[in-house]
Amino acid sequence: MKSKWIWLVACVAAAGAYLFENNPGTLTVLICVVFLPLIGMLPLLFAPKLQMELDISTSAEKDQPVQCKLRISNQRMIPVLGLNVTARCRNWRTGSAQEQKASVSIMPKQEKCLEFSLHSPYCGLLRITMLAESCGDLFGLQRRKVSCSVKKDLTVLPTLFEPQIRFSEQALVIPDSDIYSSEKPGSDPGEIFDIREYIPGDAIRQIHWKLSQKCDKTMIREFGLQVVNDMLVLLETADADSPEETDAITEVFASLCQTLANTGILFQAGWRETKTDALRLQTVSNPGEFPDLLSRLLRLPPKKDGSVAERFTEQFRQCNFSHVVIVGSRIPTGVQDLYNNNRITILLPRRDGVSDGFQPDGTYVLQFDRKSYDADLSVLEV
Repeated sequence: MKSKWIWLVACVAAAGAYLFENNPGTLTVLICVVFLPLIGMLPLLFAPKLQMELDISTSAEKDQPVQCKLRISNQRMIPVLGLNVTARCRNWRTGSAQEQKASVSIMPKQEKCLEFSLHSPYCGLLRITMLAESCGDLFGLQRRKVSCSVKKDLTVLPTLFEPQIRFSEQALVIPDSDIYSSEKPGSDPGEIFDIREYIPGDAIRQIHWKLSQKCDKTMIREFGLQVVNDMLVLLETADADSPEETDAITEVFASLCQTLANTGILFQAGWRETKTDALRLQTVSNPGEFPDLLSRLLRLPPKKDGSVAERFTEQFRQCNFSHVVIVGSRIPTGVQDLYNNNRITILLPRRDGVSDGFQPDGTYVLQFDRKSYDADLSVLEV
């Protein structure tokens, strides 16, 4: 708009000079001032044909700069002047976004390369969109819309920690399970956990008589502990106060799931689906299944209404898991409906008005600081 006003003033000035002087010189100036910009607009009569390619890595660390190279080639024999390019970066997990702009001119059948430096302070899947929006004429008087874009995804990995897992004495077992714990002994004689020397108080039925004769000392068998898929880890994606809080919750949830998988604990992870908002459960039985879980986790958008506990009770009659762990920003609504003579633990960022320990509804709350959650949650009981 400013350029148009300048051109209009220049035209009026040139016309005035010609009226007062009325000579070939002022006529030439008037013709140039009026018609040269109009001639410069001729390329805008033809829609530019552009091709864009984006080079970028597929993953990055938090707060680390990522270099993006955007190659734009002009496929026509007409120059593209003042091409405005916008680089948009949106984090699917936190909802945060950033934007950069650049301008470039490309001669006929030429190629230009633009470089952008992007970074994200939060983990999540970044959708990067390079959009050519408009081009202009030689004098910047008129612009034409351009429809050309390219998209790529970049995974910003979370910073994970490994809490120490402690087993609760109330851990549930069932007699017909064929899965046994590698962490502690139990009472099932069908599986041997370890063989050790007798200690006063050990049951006589555990004595390994043949081995005791060979070793010339009393040896006993420690029986195996049957375990089942009795642990549920839920992620609450609603009611976070800020992207920083969403980032902390995501890393706590991912760290807990990774540690459970590495420990060999069979569990199910759950969250609200992106499109349907229904509860999705994913079984994790070994470390090899964690990357797929993490990939799904990093593309979950923040939610506004409802809670993951409400979605669970809508889809299932009752909660048959012996231990439910919920990671979120607040105590979710409907969490009391998950109680079925089981344990419910809620991990959430520290906030006013909420105290650690058992709550009136029977849930156990453990709070963590957003900047030191690896220390606050260094030991977790399952």
